[in-house]
Amino acid sequence: IPEDRVDSELDKADGEPKDKRTVLTPRERQVLSLLALGEDCGSIARILDRSADTVRKQTRSARIRLRARSRSHAIALALQGGQLGLDEANGLIRAYSSGRSGSGDA
Repeated sequence: IPEDRVDSELDKADGEPKDKRTVLTPRERQVLSLLALGEDCGSIARILDRSADTVRKQTRSARIRLRARSRSHAIALALQGGQLGLDEANGLIRAYSSGRSGSGDA
């Protein structure tokens, strides 16, 4: 499919991606959601129990998939397209925080 045709289909879609290359994977959505809440790659890696390198790769993959110029542009595009769940990201942060506080060194 020619690139200009894909772009024209996306423009007609009212935010609904017509091309599966623009639909984020569940992990890409989690990573972008956590970035949107201000977490850095190291924190996201700890929250998701992944390496920081994996988080950076998933961020890059999401940027490429969305054709975003930057991480913040990817977040904006995913928010506009209804692909980010900030409530889910807040839940991940709460679960991680409660897990850490429950492990205690006492």
